[in-house]
Amino acid sequence: MQFLQVCIIQRSMFTASDAIYCAKFVELCHKMQASNFSTLIYFDRIFSDVSHIVTNCTDNEASRYGRFLCETLKGISRWHKRQNSVREGMWEISRFCTHHKR
Repeated sequence: MQFLQVCIIQRSMFTASDAIYCAKFVELCHKMQASNFSTLIYFDRIFSDVSHIVTNCTDNEASRYGRFLCETLKGISRWHKRQNSVREGMWEISRFCTHHKR
């Protein structure tokens, strides 16, 4: 997922505003059902690679990346709170699939 490495992760460390922007941008990609974008794979990558990313950052960059993760978790929390009303619709969106049925 080169998009994540080059566009999202690097930009999320520039400024606090960029960190928030990146989290909102990914939410928008999910809502718009952007082609070739899997929300589950995205979440897996950003949360499983945290230790590798943060160990190569300055304190300020790590702080801004933490803000990005916090904003991302806020989005997940909103989805979780609404899960009963949107559960069926959410799983119909292919962004939550790890593979597509044919």
